[in-house]
Amino acid sequence: MSEFCFIDGEETVLIHLLQNSNVDEITSKCEEDFFSDLFLKNMYKICMDYSITTGRGTIDFNSICQIVRAMGKTDEHISYLTELYATNVGQKPSLHYVIENLLGLSKRRKLIFSLQNQLVRVNNPKMDIDQVLSETEEVVSNIDVKNKNLEVVLPKNLLDRRYKGLEERYNTKGIYTYWEDFDKHLAVGFAPTKVSVIAGRTAMGKSFFKTNLIINMCRNGVGVLNICPEQGFDSEHDRIDSIMTGKHLKSIIKIQGVKEDDEIWQLLKLNSEKIAKEWNYACCPSRSITTAGVRSAIKRVKRAGVPVNIVFIDLFDRLEDVNVSAARTEMFASKLGQIEKIADEEKVHICLLVQIGRKTEDRKDKRPALSDLKDCGHFEQDADLVMLLYREGYYDKDIEDNILDLEIAKQRDGPSGLTYQFMIIDKQTLSIAPIGVKVQGDAKGGHHA
Repeated sequence: MSEFCFIDGEETVLIHLLQNSNVDEITSKCEEDFFSDLFLKNMYKICMDYSITTGRGTIDFNSICQIVRAMGKTDEHISYLTELYATNVGQKPSLHYVIENLLGLSKRRKLIFSLQNQLVRVNNPKMDIDQVLSETEEVVSNIDVKNKNLEVVLPKNLLDRRYKGLEERYNTKGIYTYWEDFDKHLAVGFAPTKVSVIAGRTAMGKSFFKTNLIINMCRNGVGVLNICPEQGFDSEHDRIDSIMTGKHLKSIIKIQGVKEDDEIWQLLKLNSEKIAKEWNYACCPSRSITTAGVRSAIKRVKRAGVPVNIVFIDLFDRLEDVNVSAARTEMFASKLGQIEKIADEEKVHICLLVQIGRKTEDRKDKRPALSDLKDCGHFEQDADLVMLLYREGYYDKDIEDNILDLEIAKQRDGPSGLTYQFMIIDKQTLSIAPIGVKVQGDAKGGHHA
């Protein structure tokens, strides 16, 4: 592994730190994994810890030496540090060059170690080969080996760049809901490589809206991957079968075992055969799936020959590695960034179903707003399309609870702020149908433009 080390570069970073030079740049760009030499890695960590602990954002050489002595290091180690501290940094390569090289080398080391571990698993005859292959894809995908180039468009290139962008937009086939009147209000639909959000409080209808949406899309040839860590496979397909067969959801749930002479079972069997034959559809009901696992699931479905145009994740909050930190907002933001990267790399649209916090329950107007998503992460700023769901009848017992309001709260490439209404045409199957745009100020619903 020595060919993937750059000791002179590692020393250069430490020299800058010890001399209190470019500390902010190093802090923002470097990581412990950049260092292959154990002593230099430990010294880097000591410097970083010192900077954080003191809150100064600066490094004091004498203080670092005291910490090193207290650790029981020898005079030889102190002499080495003193030598580095006295080095003329101008005789070293530029810090930018050094960091770029250390980044590339650390990625190579990570990749080699990871693939070596996977090779051991491949050689184990007891390991499932598909699982190993999926894990290997996940390992490779998690190591970002691409350099993201900075794009600067100069005046002389402006027209060509604009032409290219418009041509790409024209040639990109958007994904729509196939409720034609509603689709008129979606500028580019669910665009490939982008992320959208369907959000609402508990019991507002996120899952049954998504189910109706999936049925519409699949009937029109869209490739759908349904990731459902909360509901599970049977719950998901109880809903799908109920809407498609017209049989009440409760009657499907009550089925006890497979009985070939049972009318409902026969309908479910025929419906499953129809889906298998006519739809580009796959379901991932794993309750332990992570954001990295989302990428693996997409790749596995594609590898099986099933196209994937849009991925639904219901709920995003239930991904195993999302809601695991006390710093909930920061964790959501980090994982949303990973989801955006997956959408871009796999050229799919990813639609996240998100739970809105309870604070809407504490106010008179319980209708959700875009600002309610701030406690859930950075969805309101990073998603290209945000739709908020609300049922007035859920809260107001004086009106029938059969209208679902969908507000297009954000649309990066089109108008936002309008509320479109759907009618729950069958409360037993939860199938819905579009009504139209809600007139502003019509609190009770029923009057539309």
